[in-house]
Amino acid sequence: MSSTGRRRAGAVTRNDVVAAFLVVAAVAAFAMASVPETTWPLADTRATAVVVLVLGLTAAVVGGSWRTAARELAVMRPLAALGGLAALAAVGTLVTGSQVMLAVLVVLTVVLWALATIHHLTSWREPPGDDDQA
Repeated sequence: MSSTGRRRAGAVTRNDVVAAFLVVAAVAAFAMASVPETTWPLADTRATAVVVLVLGLTAAVVGGSWRTAARELAVMRPLAALGGLAALAAVGTLVTGSQVMLAVLVVLTVVLWALATIHHLTSWREPPGDDDQA
């Protein structure tokens, strides 16, 4: 921690690791569903889309996207736009059952996680629970 009580840039948190695990699980679900003639229980494109969507949203919540400070909103706007595209890809996959739309959803989920992680590694952040002190 610095003298101001903020974490240094480059600090990986436990939440970052958990979010990474969730995204890897989403990619693994997609990979398993993409194998021809698989016996994977979620081989259906729509079921896999639901799994990827739930894992991606959980990674976003665990990663702290809901705790963004007002001063960081400019950074979050492009991520929010990508999140909107991911939501559209999820709806598109659920409606059409398209494997291509599912692939787009998975790629957007990975890109969102990567950009959020880069942001966490390059920005100063307040330690949890310090919002009440002032």
